[in-house]
Amino acid sequence: MDPSHDQAPAAPEPTERQSPQLVSRRRLLRILAAGGGAVVASALLPNTWGTPAVKALPPLPMVLTGLQVACGKRASFAYNDPEAEVDDDHTYLTTWIDNSSDGSKLLRARAAAGLVRTGNAQNGTIGFPLWTIGNLSPHQLCVQMRIGNSSHGRYSGLLCRPFTDSDIEACAATPAAAPPCTRADVSAIIYGGWNGILVNASVGGAPQPALATALDAWGRAAVLWTLYPPEGESWTVVVTPQLPAGLDPARWKFQPASASATITGCNGAQVAFQLVDTGAKSLSEG
Repeated sequence: MDPSHDQAPAAPEPTERQSPQLVSRRRLLRILAAGGGAVVASALLPNTWGTPAVKALPPLPMVLTGLQVACGKRASFAYNDPEAEVDDDHTYLTTWIDNSSDGSKLLRARAAAGLVRTGNAQNGTIGFPLWTIGNLSPHQLCVQMRIGNSSHGRYSGLLCRPFTDSDIEACAATPAAAPPCTRADVSAIIYGGWNGILVNASVGGAPQPALATALDAWGRAAVLWTLYPPEGESWTVVVTPQLPAGLDPARWKFQPASASATITGCNGAQVAFQLVDTGAKSLSEG
């Protein structure tokens, strides 16, 4: 028996096919020449190997949703931009009522007219006032956003909704509550006085900063405190003028010497004093 049959076959030598690698044009021509096909291959091969061209994918579109109308005066909608390019300086908004448009305007320009944008460059909401309209029904509101200039910009789809009577009926049924009024002004007038007379005040026993009188529009020496009692509470204010320096307290007096008033939110008070020369002489003048 031939002993060579008992030996394992030798591993084949590595070849180009078993170890693929990039081949230059010149080397490829040498390989083909060995097989007699150099002339044909030379005519078919490019002079250089170039990087394959990759076609850029178009940007993903902006999506507008949830167009709402509030009381026939404002509208709002949500935006989603997968490219995250929405900002106030490069994003335009156009609105239509029926076939009439108020023009394409930057978000920053519309902010001066009441537009409010919340969120970020990718997701957010935009609210804006309705520019002009007569009866709501049966009109239609449409909005569209654009990023960049009109010729090369990126547009969203058109988002529309009709106006209905319910857009204003709901607002009529639930009027907005007026904000609570808490301001209360307390003024003090000193007849026969002049500028610079100091006047003290206390609220519930707590001293307030002393104020100096100044002539008001009627030529009266006056001071004014602006206070803010909490809603539903009342405060007691005590006002006491100080006798000006240089006046003899035995001769000059305020009538009354002090005055008090009770204030509540939106309900202030006014107190008045008279500076009186009693004519009495002090002992030093005796």
